[in-house]
Formats: sequence, structure tokens, C-alpha cells
Amino acid sequence: MEPSPAIIRYLCYKFQAIRALNNLSSICSEARKGLDNSMQEFLEDSKNFKNPRIKRETARLIVTIAETEHILKYPGAVLRTIRNLLAASDKETKIDAIRAISLMIQGSHQQAELTVEVIADSPLTNLIW
Repeated sequence: MEPSPAIIRYLCYKFQAIRALNNLSSICSEARKGLDNSMQEFLEDSKNFKNPRIKRETARLIVTIAETEHILKYPGAVLRTIRNLLAASDKETKIDAIRAISLMIQGSHQQAELTVEVIADSPLTNLIW
């Protein structure tokens, strides 16, 4: 018994959808790598930011990174950025930096352990206490 043309078309559409999803997945993967590289560079460059508004927005970005647990991708850069933000004179920026630390400690066990270790071994401890 031969299948109907409609079933063959249906299977063809399904395979095309699977192929499109695979292509989309690889595109997303490449975009994610690019984003991670750009984020790493941005965080490293953030120590040179002088504008208080830019520092405030960077602090909000750090909070977002902490909320999504992406700190595990670039922990050193995030914590160095927090240290620089805590040195800022703007109260809102300092509050966001401290909130990011709190979120990181409340995060996954691996994230919290990493955060505590890096904070304990850095000059950041002096800024907090």
C-alpha cells in the first residue's frame, strides 16, 4: 500500500522543520559564543569607565548576569567589575553591586562557592567591611 501524497508532504515538512531547527540551533550557539566573548571584553574594559551613568548601567548588567547565573562563564571578570563598581561614588551603583554579590551567593551551590572563594581572596573584602 502506497502512502498518500499528503503524508509524504507532511513528512517532508517535518524534516524541513527539523533541519531549520538544527540550523537555528547552530546559529544560536555561534551567537552565544560571540556574546560571551564580547561580554568578557566589556567586563574587562569596564574598569576604565568614568561616566557615573555608564557605571550604573554596568552595575545593572552585573545584577542581570548574577540573576541568570552566567557568572560561571566569566567569574573573575564579573567580580573585578563588582570591585570597581563598589569603588564608585554613586550610591545606586554600589547598591546594585552589593545586590549582585547577594544574588551570586544565593545562586547555585557552585556559583555561591566560587563567589565566596573569590571574594575572600580579593581586596573586595576590604571594600565591603
